[in-house]
Amino acid sequence: MTPQELQTVLEATLEAQTQTNSLLDWAPLLLSIVAIVIAFIQLQRVVERLKQTAEIAKADHERSRRVATADLLKYYQSGTKTEHNKIVQLLDRLPADQLLNLRDARPISLTGDLKEIACAILNDKFPDAYQRHGCDNESKEQPATLSHAEIMHIRFMMIDILNHYETCLLPWKLGIVDQAEIEIQFKTLVDLRDGKYKLAAARETFGENKFPATVAFKNKVCGAPTSPKASQPISPTS
Repeated sequence: MTPQELQTVLEATLEAQTQTNSLLDWAPLLLSIVAIVIAFIQLQRVVERLKQTAEIAKADHERSRRVATADLLKYYQSGTKTEHNKIVQLLDRLPADQLLNLRDARPISLTGDLKEIACAILNDKFPDAYQRHGCDNESKEQPATLSHAEIMHIRFMMIDILNHYETCLLPWKLGIVDQAEIEIQFKTLVDLRDGKYKLAAARETFGENKFPATVAFKNKVCGAPTSPKASQPISPTS
């Protein structure tokens, strides 16, 4: 009840009692007025407490979102490996048939820059990769077939980075972090490079339905509700 409504009720009650001057006749009126005033005051206090509770809850929610955003950025940094940049370069340039072979752990053959990028990825685990696969200038263009162990390592790194990005972008999709800030910080993970969305071909190879957060994020920040089919180069042996 608003103050105006309370005033209206009181005026109507007083008008109904103006025809008598008996104290006994006025007693019920006074009691009614007191009861109405007390109820109004109590109602106002309840409304004020509800407003305060809502403001506190909103402030706590925003604070928790900021904390979650900071934690997510730390998680991304801690989970990013030195090989990730090279694996993105390899996957975005690998011919479509070689991507399928990599997904299925079948033999792949590389030449030129792709061979050099692959050797850079393998170097820590296979220190002799550069020498075995002939990455010097004279042998660079000669095809090199990776061993099964090397293929499995690169395949692991491919799955690792796809899952890492999906895990980092899931809180954004669920709305439990500052979405605007995450869109600014993580746009480079899915942005266009050389006319293609980063890692789009690799996601399509495994199935985009396995990476719903990453696909939704890419569609939002890149303005691409339906992404174009990733255009991968054709293998020279095809």
